[in-house]
Amino acid sequence: MTSFGSDPEFLLVDDKGTPKSAIDVLPNMECPKELDGNLYYYDNVLAECTVKPGRTKEETLNNLRSAMRGAASLVAPYKLTTRASVDFPREQLANPEAQRVACNPDNCAYTMQMCRPPKEQFQSGTLRSCGGHIHLGENFAVKNEEGPEPIFSIYMMDLFVGIPSLFMDNDPTSTIRRSLYGQAGRYRKKEYGVEYRSLSNFWLQSPTFASLIYDLSLFAVKFVEDGRVKDYWSFDEDVFYEADDISEAFQCQGYDAEALKNAIDTSNKTAAKPFLKMVKSHLPTPLAKAITSLSRTRPKNLYAEWNL
Repeated sequence: MTSFGSDPEFLLVDDKGTPKSAIDVLPNMECPKELDGNLYYYDNVLAECTVKPGRTKEETLNNLRSAMRGAASLVAPYKLTTRASVDFPREQLANPEAQRVACNPDNCAYTMQMCRPPKEQFQSGTLRSCGGHIHLGENFAVKNEEGPEPIFSIYMMDLFVGIPSLFMDNDPTSTIRRSLYGQAGRYRKKEYGVEYRSLSNFWLQSPTFASLIYDLSLFAVKFVEDGRVKDYWSFDEDVFYEADDISEAFQCQGYDAEALKNAIDTSNKTAAKPFLKMVKSHLPTPLAKAITSLSRTRPKNLYAEWNL
């Protein structure tokens, strides 16, 4: 069994579509508002909610729907939008909290190094970005603290979720977001397992998108759980403990990992096409067809799609 949760960030807009800071709308993350097991708070100027995890797809989608209904009611009359990044009006950034980097550093599975958030950007710039992080837990493949499986799972999330997302995420501001956050292989280890941090919030736009991201994520975890990942990645425990650069302990023999990382980091669909073909060769036919279908879909109105 694998649990699936999230902590999406949303841009708030007024009735004219102008970005609105969430600082005066929601409580801070130290004292969040709780509704039905979900937590609501502002993160910098964005509206964020921590969605309780589900252990089946039906439970997960119900949790997401409940979380977004709660968020929509709390931020009214402002609206939630699934936009990856936006330049805020200067007057909306006057509060000192708007210059504060609330999140902790994350990690890169390819360099095995800590990556600090761009503090200078928040202090001097107006660009803010929204993530749609995925929380995966309760499975050996993401929770094992003694072996390489959690890192393997991040590699497979990049392959089976990150690559398809380049084609399904039709928000042009997602490319801009990756100048701040969302590069390939970004993760945090958690007590429940791992947090995959590379996706924007695009997949929250409708239950159809969320359902496919759920299926692809669980496929990636099972790919590791079943040992199939060893066709692509190997781990040398001696190198891990002896080398100066521990990333050398992880070796990819099944594809060009650097090319995959660069394709995601630069939103390069042309470079990503060979990897998408590889992905589809592994997936059940319905999932492969769903990627193609959603890649041709225009962005959805989440209020209509989730019946908020």
